[in-house]
Amino acid sequence: MRILMLLLAFIFISSANAFCHNPEKIYVVVKETGIDLIINHTVPDVEEHYIKKIEVSLNGKIAAVKDYTSQTSLSTHEVSFDFITTKKGDVLEITAYCSQSGQMTKKMTVE
Repeated sequence: MRILMLLLAFIFISSANAFCHNPEKIYVVVKETGIDLIINHTVPDVEEHYIKKIEVSLNGKIAAVKDYTSQTSLSTHEVSFDFITTKKGDVLEITAYCSQSGQMTKKMTVE
Protein backbone atom coordinates (compact mmCIF):
# COMPACT_ATOMS: atom_id res chain seq x y z
CA MET A 1 0.00 0.00 0.00
CA ARG A 2 2.81 2.40 0.86
CA ILE A 3 4.52 1.74 -2.47
CA LEU A 4 1.26 2.41 -4.30
CA MET A 5 0.85 5.75 -2.49
CA LEU A 6 4.44 6.75 -3.36
CA LEU A 7 3.90 5.76 -6.98
CA LEU A 8 0.69 7.82 -7.22
CA ALA A 9 2.41 10.82 -5.62
CA PHE A 10 5.28 10.54 -8.11
CA ILE A 11 2.87 10.36 -11.07
CA PHE A 12 0.92 13.38 -9.80
CA ILE A 13 4.05 15.49 -9.32
CA SER A 14 5.48 14.45 -12.68
CA SER A 15 2.28 15.29 -14.56
CA ALA A 16 1.97 18.69 -12.84
CA ASN A 17 5.51 19.59 -13.88
CA ALA A 18 4.79 18.59 -17.48
CA PHE A 19 2.72 21.76 -17.89
CA CYS A 20 5.40 24.03 -16.37
CA HIS A 21 8.17 25.00 -18.74
CA ASN A 22 10.56 27.70 -19.77
CA PRO A 23 9.63 30.14 -22.49
CA GLU A 24 10.60 28.47 -25.78
CA LYS A 25 12.07 31.32 -27.84
CA ILE A 26 12.52 35.08 -27.72
CA TYR A 27 12.33 37.12 -30.92
CA VAL A 28 13.59 40.72 -30.87
CA VAL A 29 12.65 43.35 -33.45
CA VAL A 30 14.83 46.45 -33.17
CA LYS A 31 13.19 49.66 -34.43
CA GLU A 32 14.29 53.28 -34.47
CA THR A 33 11.75 54.01 -31.74
CA GLY A 34 12.35 51.00 -29.48
CA ILE A 35 12.16 47.21 -29.46
CA ASP A 36 9.36 44.69 -29.92
CA LEU A 37 9.51 41.29 -28.24
CA ILE A 38 7.68 38.12 -29.21
CA ILE A 39 8.14 35.35 -26.66
CA ASN A 40 7.01 31.86 -27.63
CA HIS A 41 5.38 30.27 -24.58
CA THR A 42 2.50 27.88 -25.23
CA VAL A 43 0.04 27.65 -22.33
CA PRO A 44 -3.43 26.19 -21.71
CA ASP A 45 -4.74 29.27 -19.84
CA VAL A 46 -3.26 32.79 -20.23
CA GLU A 47 -4.40 33.88 -16.76
CA GLU A 48 -3.02 30.88 -14.84
CA HIS A 49 0.21 30.19 -16.77
CA TYR A 50 1.91 33.13 -18.44
CA ILE A 51 5.05 35.24 -18.83
CA LYS A 52 5.08 36.99 -15.44
CA LYS A 53 8.11 39.26 -15.88
CA ILE A 54 10.44 40.59 -18.54
CA GLU A 55 13.78 42.22 -17.82
CA VAL A 56 15.67 44.11 -20.53
CA SER A 57 19.30 45.14 -20.13
CA LEU A 58 21.11 47.46 -22.52
CA ASN A 59 24.92 47.31 -22.46
CA GLY A 60 24.89 45.60 -19.08
CA LYS A 61 22.51 48.04 -17.36
CA ILE A 62 18.85 47.35 -16.57
CA ALA A 63 16.76 49.37 -19.03
CA ALA A 64 13.31 47.97 -18.15
CA VAL A 65 11.55 45.53 -15.84
CA LYS A 66 7.87 44.84 -16.45
CA ASP A 67 5.53 42.52 -14.53
CA TYR A 68 2.44 40.90 -16.06
CA THR A 69 -0.64 39.11 -14.74
CA SER A 70 -1.57 37.34 -17.99
CA GLN A 71 -0.19 36.50 -21.42
CA THR A 72 -1.29 38.11 -24.72
CA SER A 73 -2.21 34.76 -26.40
CA LEU A 74 -2.11 31.01 -25.83
CA SER A 75 1.13 30.67 -27.81
CA THR A 76 3.01 33.98 -27.39
CA HIS A 77 3.48 37.04 -25.25
CA GLU A 78 4.07 40.19 -27.30
CA VAL A 79 5.25 43.49 -25.88
CA SER A 80 6.88 46.73 -27.02
CA PHE A 81 9.42 48.85 -25.19
CA ASP A 82 9.21 52.08 -27.18
CA PHE A 83 11.44 54.00 -24.77
CA ILE A 84 14.48 51.73 -25.29
CA THR A 85 16.51 53.13 -28.16
CA THR A 86 19.56 51.31 -29.47
CA LYS A 87 22.38 51.82 -31.92
CA LYS A 88 24.64 49.45 -33.83
CA GLY A 89 26.93 47.55 -31.47
CA ASP A 90 24.68 47.84 -28.40
CA VAL A 91 24.17 44.61 -26.47
CA LEU A 92 20.62 43.68 -25.46
CA GLU A 93 19.88 40.99 -22.90
CA ILE A 94 16.25 39.96 -22.44
CA THR A 95 15.06 37.56 -19.72
CA ALA A 96 11.49 36.24 -19.68
CA TYR A 97 10.14 34.51 -16.56
CA CYS A 98 7.31 31.94 -16.53
CA SER A 99 4.68 32.29 -13.78
CA GLN A 100 4.83 28.54 -13.09
CA SER A 101 8.51 27.73 -13.43
CA GLY A 102 11.55 28.58 -15.48
CA GLN A 103 13.01 31.42 -17.46
CA MET A 104 14.85 32.11 -20.70
CA THR A 105 17.50 34.68 -21.57
CA LYS A 106 18.49 35.95 -25.01
CA LYS A 107 21.60 38.06 -25.53
CA MET A 108 22.22 39.80 -28.83
CA THR A 109 24.26 42.56 -30.41
CA VAL A 110 22.32 45.18 -32.40
CA GLU A 111 23.35 45.20 -36.08
